[in-house]
Amino acid sequence: MKYVLALVAISIASYLYYQEMKIEQAKEQYSLLLQKLDSTKVNTLEIKNALSLKLQVSCNEAQEQLLNQGSTKEECLSYYQSFNQECLDKVFRLAPIELSSKSEFMDYAKRYQRCILPIDLANISATFL
Repeated sequence: MKYVLALVAISIASYLYYQEMKIEQAKEQYSLLLQKLDSTKVNTLEIKNALSLKLQVSCNEAQEQLLNQGSTKEECLSYYQSFNQECLDKVFRLAPIELSSKSEFMDYAKRYQRCILPIDLANISATFL
């Protein structure tokens, strides 16, 4: 019995560690993209992936803020899963193949966040810079 409890505890700890590492990796990838934008052009596929990851991380990290607004992390992630592809297609429909500045990037990032989240959730601290 005690081995089963130890196994369950190890499994839970491993899962939580994996989730934390996944979030840290997403943050690192996002910051690398911002650094890359300072010196060179970045294609929209990289931008789309970074924005998707950033919004997922923001939903996970803004739990307290979401609760204060009467929402939950699960609701935020549900909106993300439901509208991600639709919003990426809508926002980047007429975008150039490559973006060359942070201001251009911020314009698309804000439009993507407003598209994917309802107004009451769109104010979460998903700062894109």
